[in-house]
Amino acid sequence: MNLKLYKHKYYDGIYLARNWNYCGGGADTEFYYATRDVMVALKDANRKDFESWMHNFLDENMKTRLKAKITDVKEIEIDGYTGKITKELVFPVTDFMLVKLQEAET
Repeated sequence: MNLKLYKHKYYDGIYLARNWNYCGGGADTEFYYATRDVMVALKDANRKDFESWMHNFLDENMKTRLKAKITDVKEIEIDGYTGKITKELVFPVTDFMLVKLQEAET
C-alpha cells in the first residue's frame, strides 16, 4: 500500500489539499488550500488529478505562482478581555513537500 501527502516544510500540522470546484482559471485561482485536517489532505493527494495544476503558472525561476490559504483562529485573553482573532496565512504551493507513506514488506 502506498499513500502520499503534501506537508508544509516549516509549519507542523499544515497540509496541502485541492479545491475540486476549480478545473480552469489563472494563477490567482484557488486550486489548492492549506488545511490542518490530515485525512482531507491524504484523501485529496491520492486522487488522480491532484498534482495537475502544480506545474502551471510558472515564474521566472520556473516555480509555480499558485498559493494555498488557511485561516487561523485563536482564542485570546488580555486584561480580562476574551475573544477570537483570525489571521489568513498564504503559502506558496512550493512550500509543501511530498511525503510518501509505504507499507513495509515482510
